[in-house]
Amino acid sequence: MDKVGLSLLVATPIAHAFWAGTNPSARAEDINNFSKNVGLLRGAMMVLIVSHPWPYSVTGMVTRRKSVKR
Repeated sequence: MDKVGLSLLVATPIAHAFWAGTNPSARAEDINNFSKNVGLLRGAMMVLIVSHPWPYSVTGMVTRRKSVKR
């Protein structure tokens, strides 16, 4: 996993432990931020499973253009 994903995996439950909060307002903020970080973690994990070069990346377009010209 990349560094961003690893840091999110470790830091999210520590920084946004909404289950341990007693103040409803602070708990709601922690739930919101926890959910955002989980979404970012999912995005980081999806990048790992995309084939390289990604078809819509600059590298993918250059590769396709080179193969068409030949």
